[in-house]
Amino acid sequence: MTQSINHAFRFECLVGLQVSADIVLEVKGLLPQFIYSDVPDYYIQASEVDRRLVGKEVKNKRILNVGCGSKLISDAYFAALGAKVVGVDFDDKAVVEANEKIRKLGNLDIEVLYGDGRKLDFADESFDIVVSYSSIEHMESYSDRLLAIKEMKRVTKKNGLIAITGPNMLNLATTLLSHLLFNSGENHYYEHRYIPWEMKRMLTINGLQIVRYDAESVYIVDETLIKNRLPWLQGLPIHYRSLSTFMKFLNSKPFKLFGQRMGYLARKP
Repeated sequence: MTQSINHAFRFECLVGLQVSADIVLEVKGLLPQFIYSDVPDYYIQASEVDRRLVGKEVKNKRILNVGCGSKLISDAYFAALGAKVVGVDFDDKAVVEANEKIRKLGNLDIEVLYGDGRKLDFADESFDIVVSYSSIEHMESYSDRLLAIKEMKRVTKKNGLIAITGPNMLNLATTLLSHLLFNSGENHYYEHRYIPWEMKRMLTINGLQIVRYDAESVYIVDETLIKNRLPWLQGLPIHYRSLSTFMKFLNSKPFKLFGQRMGYLARKP
């Protein structure tokens, strides 16, 4: 899983986000510097949809993050707001790296364990909130992704919340670049790109009630990085500033359906 997430992170470096200073300053203001020192500001902006779906009223809530990875930005953010956070990841290296950071965090209530999202090692109704941020799309089987959501529901308390985010196939620019960059050679990894109503259906099939949809997609285009990774583009008449303007337009409220990183908040009845 870590290799897959690293590839995804490199892809997000290629198409950088137009950064909202307010969002970045708020997150950094709650976290120690070593948590975000190696994380670009635009990644913090990209993951804002993850935090926005759950909201800030998390004090004394028990939160599980399925496929948490090692960055811990959202995990530490929720812990700083008073939540008790547990993360699980299928990759040993990610778990080790996450725990190295946790040892430096002092009094923030976070633990990260090795675990499989398809078979969570927790009792029924153990958590107030369960999240999975851009993670289960790396499971190659639809049935595995569906099983992971079923397990998230199982360990969520009655009337508890489940938030899932992932890459949006309808954002054609990033879908095309992802296909070109990571579906061949040494960069190959599996990433399922959702259509929004597909993700919604996966939640409702599992008996969850949809609360809301959200997305984050304010982009600038890094011309140099694109040309370095895709040199054949140098001969094409691409106006990158116009492309950037168009992608910013997609972040306006009526066009959230096309957001690059999108997700749903659902409730367990």
